[in-house]
Amino acid sequence: MKKLLNLGMVIMVMAILISCDDEQDENPSSDFPVVVQLTDNFTLSENADWQDVFINFNKPAPTDGILKIEVTTNSLEDFQTNPDIEDDQIEVLFSKGVSKTSFKVKAVDNQTLDESRAVSFEITTVPQGYLIGEKASTTMTISDDEAPVTANFETETGNLVENNAEGLTVNISLSSPVPANGKVLIQLSENFDPEIFSTQPAFDENGIIELEAPIGANNLSFTVQAVNDALLKGHKTFSFVIAEVLSGIEKGTSLSFELSILDDELISKPKSYESFGGNWRAKRTYEYDELGRISKVHWENETPGLSSGTYTYYYSANGLIEKINSHEGIDEYFYQENGKIIKSEKVQNGVIKSYNLYDYDPAGNLGGMAIYHRQSNGDYLESFVIVNLFFDHGSIYKQLTYIPDDNSDDYILISTKTYDYLEGKSNPFPMTEAFPYDKMQNLLPNYYRVEENDEDLTYQISYEFNDLGFPINRTASGNSGNEITNYEYY
Repeated sequence: MKKLLNLGMVIMVMAILISCDDEQDENPSSDFPVVVQLTDNFTLSENADWQDVFINFNKPAPTDGILKIEVTTNSLEDFQTNPDIEDDQIEVLFSKGVSKTSFKVKAVDNQTLDESRAVSFEITTVPQGYLIGEKASTTMTISDDEAPVTANFETETGNLVENNAEGLTVNISLSSPVPANGKVLIQLSENFDPEIFSTQPAFDENGIIELEAPIGANNLSFTVQAVNDALLKGHKTFSFVIAEVLSGIEKGTSLSFELSILDDELISKPKSYESFGGNWRAKRTYEYDELGRISKVHWENETPGLSSGTYTYYYSANGLIEKINSHEGIDEYFYQENGKIIKSEKVQNGVIKSYNLYDYDPAGNLGGMAIYHRQSNGDYLESFVIVNLFFDHGSIYKQLTYIPDDNSDDYILISTKTYDYLEGKSNPFPMTEAFPYDKMQNLLPNYYRVEENDEDLTYQISYEFNDLGFPINRTASGNSGNEITNYEYY
């Protein structure tokens, strides 16, 4: 009996021990925890596919369980997770025996340009018997797959004729479609003058043209419209610059556009001519006033020494020439009667050095001119008499120059100049004139003969023309050599 009792006690003790072993298998002892921690920080591209975020265990999980991951970010709409986020948490299930588990993330590819965005994942809750390791959190950085686009003027220069009713469109090219709503701000290097041109869009009060760049735009543009008037104000040049870019747009390399607004009243007017022959050179350059009249003539002569100067023109109310200033204190004054210039005086420092008297033929051409010079005693003596003979088309064909005969009342012929012309070819640069706009050569001369100083020189004259029919080059070939003249127009 006693032996049976002892045997029963042994069996009960063993059963208790076995039961304790079973409990230890199902509920890990705190002396042997499973450490749970996240992987390192990582970057997720906006256009990437689903990506796993791993949670590692330091040894196989002894049980099934649930981990809770807290999500902290200001950009919840910019990514997705699997499982979904609920109440700023992700619940991640794992099975007994695994050494890691994971959840998935994927960025939203929104086709707009965004800054990098940060998302924090932190393990906050683990099952009993599990511990959160040192790497309790990780940061995901969402990088944008859209790159900023560059803005450049499509061309560096452009011309707009004043009377062009359609204006000129100035294009700004973008390197790729705009990823986000942006703006390009245009400024003028010079002050804006509304009397010369306007723009669409218009300049704001700060002198800025603001160009909207909506998502997907490939190029931008604005239009320049010149103010068309009847005045000659000259060609004007303005420089537009890309001053600032906003929201996903960067400045390129072509940031300025130079626009020349061409005055239609000035286009094709004579600008200059330059003649060469032997060891001499002569050049004349013309400027015009608002009414299209010559305002200045800049001259250069090399014979062979260089001299230069400027003639400045002044006009009376009826448009006839009134004065030409050639140097400080040196002026030529013109006097009119019945709409014709009848006299001119060359005045130096208040003293009349010479004067000319003009006469006209029945057709209104300048038929003659007498020139008087001041003598040392203050008297004026007739020095030369010039007689001009004209074709019916109004161009001079002969100019005769005489001097008074000291021994009689007669005159002595000292020079004869003879011209012939190309039929139907208008002459923008006359070879001879008495004063501005007394156009003595309406047509282009093709023959010139000069008889003076016991010499008889003859020149055959030929031309090259531009597409508009204007002469751009003249060659005068004669027995004394050749003379070359080049013409330039506005």
